[in-house]
Amino acid sequence: MIVAISYHQGDQQLMARWANRVKQLGPYLNHEIILSPCHGASTDKIKLPLENCFRKVHVVPSGHTEKGWPVSCNRAFQNICWYSMLTTRQPFLFMEPDAVPLCEGWIDQIEVEYRACGSPFMGDYVDLSSLEDGGINHMSGIAVYDWNLSIHAPRLFNCNNGKEEFAWDIFAASDIVPKMHRTNLIQHDWEKYRKKPVDASAPRLGAVIYHPDKQGVLLNDGLAGPLNSVQGEPATGAPVSVSSFKHEGSAQISNEETTKVQQETPLAGTKEAQLGAIESAVNILAFHHKLGGWNKKHVKDSLIKAGFAKAKQVKRTGKKVRSSVVNA
Repeated sequence: MIVAISYHQGDQQLMARWANRVKQLGPYLNHEIILSPCHGASTDKIKLPLENCFRKVHVVPSGHTEKGWPVSCNRAFQNICWYSMLTTRQPFLFMEPDAVPLCEGWIDQIEVEYRACGSPFMGDYVDLSSLEDGGINHMSGIAVYDWNLSIHAPRLFNCNNGKEEFAWDIFAASDIVPKMHRTNLIQHDWEKYRKKPVDASAPRLGAVIYHPDKQGVLLNDGLAGPLNSVQGEPATGAPVSVSSFKHEGSAQISNEETTKVQQETPLAGTKEAQLGAIESAVNILAFHHKLGGWNKKHVKDSLIKAGFAKAKQVKRTGKKVRSSVVNA
């Protein structure tokens, strides 16, 4: 199992505390971890503790420049998705600095249940149907994802309805929920979300990950407090008043319309879905700085290797034959 976690500069202190706690609960010699810092965040005091307990640490910076929820969260998550599809090609457990592992063997327990469930997604089910002002039922963002996401959930790569952008877990709910396994190992405590302080009684029996703990109370390091907490939405730097569960425009993808949304979405596995994922990748990469000629060629070669595109021999008069990317 690969753990993947994104964080920004405002998360730096909490992320260092998270790394130390994870090390204490290790080692994880059969597992790897992906660190995806964004907005100039560093791996100082983070990478070394994790190198001492994981088999391998991948550092995959997210070069996007957008800030604010949900766009920055989406770009950071999509960065990990593309790395998983083009490089590791393994399922990954997505984490954030306020998602706290609670016990030794937490990754092993999640891996065992995920491999046994037979579903591409595994997480906590968030039922928002009881909210007075509405909400989208979805899988918690802190969850396990199959690496082949362009097939299983193409909506993850373009969370914009043409007017505004939505959080990936909300926008892709119609792709994910029908294919998810509900687990008790991951607790997404949305009822406490920014309403009540977290304490030792918050995790439910059997949970091995608790989210969100924005001050790191459950890290048990004596440093919990406003000065050592997540600043705004994870990986965004957005104001803390923004909520992942209630936002303007959510009615446009309400629970009553999920059937319609699924009909409008290209069928997973079709050529249209794959080409849509490639188009989304180009849009995502456009936000990344330093995308020079070599990087563009590397992206094309990676798409060919992953089977999303194919190399075609093009003969030009007086020139050597060279490959170019064409539609799969």
